This record gives sequence, C-alpha cells and structure tokens, in this order.
Amino acid sequence: MQYIFEYKDYTLIKIETTGQDYSENEIIELAAIRIRDNQKAEVFQSFVKPQNKIEQSITDANGITNEMVESAGSINEVLPKFLEFVGSDTVVGHNVVFDMKFIETKIHELSIVNTRFANSYIETLGFTNIHFCHLPNQKLPTLTEHLEIPSTISHRSLADCEAVHELVKILCKYEREAVTIRAKKEKKLYAFVAVCISILLFMYFTTG
Repeated sequence: MQYIFEYKDYTLIKIETTGQDYSENEIIELAAIRIRDNQKAEVFQSFVKPQNKIEQSITDANGITNEMVESAGSINEVLPKFLEFVGSDTVVGHNVVFDMKFIETKIHELSIVNTRFANSYIETLGFTNIHFCHLPNQKLPTLTEHLEIPSTISHRSLADCEAVHELVKILCKYEREAVTIRAKKEKKLYAFVAVCISILLFMYFTTG
C-alpha cells in the first residue's frame, strides 16, 4: 500500500471548463504547479480562448469572463505547452480524474500525434473521504474552510492548485499519524499472539 506522504516529486494540476461534458464543453484555463522535494518549484498558468462564448452561469461559477480569454491562445496552442510542462510526472489534484479525462478527450479531438495523458495520479478525494467523511461534502471550498486553508479565489485553476498543495500537506500529516497508530496496534497484537503461543507451548510440553 502506498501513502500520499511517500510522494515528494509530483505536479498539481487543475482546469476550468465551460461545463461538465467532455465532448461538448471546452477548457478555458489550465494550471499546474511542479513540486520537487515537497516544495513549489515551477508554475504554469494560461487562459484558453474557447470557440464558443462563455455563458454567464460559468462566469458566475469561476469568475472567468469572455474579456479575460479574448487574447489567450487556442486549445491547440496552450494544451501542448501544458502537457510539456507536466511531462511524465505523477499528477495530483482534487477530482483530478475529471481533469485528466477532460484533457485526454481534448488530446484525441485535436489529434495530437503520439500523445496521451496517462500519467500516474493521486486523487486527493480518496484521502479526504477517509479523513473528513464527517463533512457535508468533499468539495474543495468545503475542505479549505474546514481546514482553514487560505484560498484567494475559489474555482480558479492556479488558486485551486495552491489550495490542494496545502491540503496534501495536511493529508500527509494525517496519513503519518494513521500509520504510527496502526504500527502500534500491530505491535501490541503481535506481542499478544506471541504470549498466547508461549502459553500454549508451555501447556503442551508440561502436560504431554
């Protein structure tokens, strides 16, 4: 079994889109933070100009307006740069499976030659579901509020990457504590079993 604290080098990723449909909707922001030895090393952030206008409901959700993406590069220009930045790193994110699936869909749509986004990944949702199952939901804003993680802008790619980095630090602490507790319990169990075996052996040889 692998624990989240065993990873020291990885890349945090987050995207913003015009909706939840991989095929019909578009990516309008890509961000990534390269982590080396658990420290922030390099940052990538770029808006993406979509083919269709951003609806007001999307702007209300993430604050990204049509004016903000007007001078941005197209997905054809920005996505290859993002993929080059991430490279073969393990990627980390909150609901990262959604992000990876969306990116993989766009790679196929653009027919980017000899490219896949099949990196190994760490889904922080899996860990928060264990440690913070008492919360009403596992959304990043709920977690950041509960854990008092400062977040400048909710539902913006780079800000979310920063928040997830802080979340990972907290999860590492929880995981280390869980491993320590588990090791102590196992040590007590082994000691108990050893005593039981010793008693059984003693009874066997003294009554034989």
